Amino acid sequence: QLEKEKTQTQNPMQTINCTQPTSKFFSRKANRKQLSRVQTPPSPDWRTDADHHRHSSAQWQLHTVKIKRKFVLLAMHMETRFAMVFVGIKQNDLHDFTHSFVERWLNEMIRLGMQLGFLSEAELPLVFERFVQQHLQFELVQRSDRSVQGHMNQNLAHLEDLAAEVGALPANEHEATGFDMWVNGHLRSIGGCPGYFYPDEEMLKYWWAHFGPTQRTTSEQITKACQQRRRIQRDIPIVKG
Repeated sequence: QLEKEKTQTQNPMQTINCTQPTSKFFSRKANRKQLSRVQTPPSPDWRTDADHHRHSSAQWQLHTVKIKRKFVLLAMHMETRFAMVFVGIKQNDLHDFTHSFVERWLNEMIRLGMQLGFLSEAELPLVFERFVQQHLQFELVQRSDRSVQGHMNQNLAHLEDLAAEVGALPANEHEATGFDMWVNGHLRSIGGCPGYFYPDEEMLKYWWAHFGPTQRTTSEQITKACQQRRRIQRDIPIVKG
C-alpha cells in the first residue's frame, strides 16, 4: 500500500472533467457500439477525488461547442478558472489535444513568469523537467461543475462575439493564446467565496507552487508584480489610425 501511494505521489494524474458534449467528442462507433475515452468519475464531486486515492495535481473542466461549423474546446482549471481555448482539434484525437494542452499551459506560464521577472532562461530546463514529470498521465471522466461551466459559457460568448466581429476563429496558437490572455485578465468571483480575483494571477501562484524553480517567490510577490503589470498596461496610450 505504501509503495502504491508513493507511486501515485510521484506520478500524479491530470484529471479532465468532461461535459456531455466533450464525452461525445472523444468517442467513436465500432460494431454499432459507442466507445468512449471518457471514464466514470470516482465521485460526483471533483473536490473529493482525494478520498478515493485518485488525487490529481490539477482538475480541469473541458467543454466542446461548435462555432462557425468548427469544433472548439475550452479547458478551464477548476480552482483558478484559468482557461485555454483550442480550435482545430480533430474529433477523438486525444493525443493531439493533450499535446496541445500541455504545450500551451507550459508556454503561457513561462511567458508570464519571464515577463514578471520571476524566471530566467537558466532556470527553464529545471522548470520544464518538473512540469513534464507531472503531466505524463491523463484521465478523462464525465463530470462537470455548474459554477465552472458558468464561467466557461462567458468565455465562449466572448469568443463567439470575436468570431462574429472579425469573421473567423483564432487561426493558430498565437491567436488562441492572445484570446486566453484577454479572458484570463478579467476579474472573476465564485459564489460563497469573498472578493474578486484574476485567473491568470491565481494560476501563476498555483503553477509556481508546483513547478517553480525555487521557493523564494511568494504569493504576495506575484500579486504585487501582477498589479504593477496591469497598471502599466492601463497606462499605455491607445493610438488610433
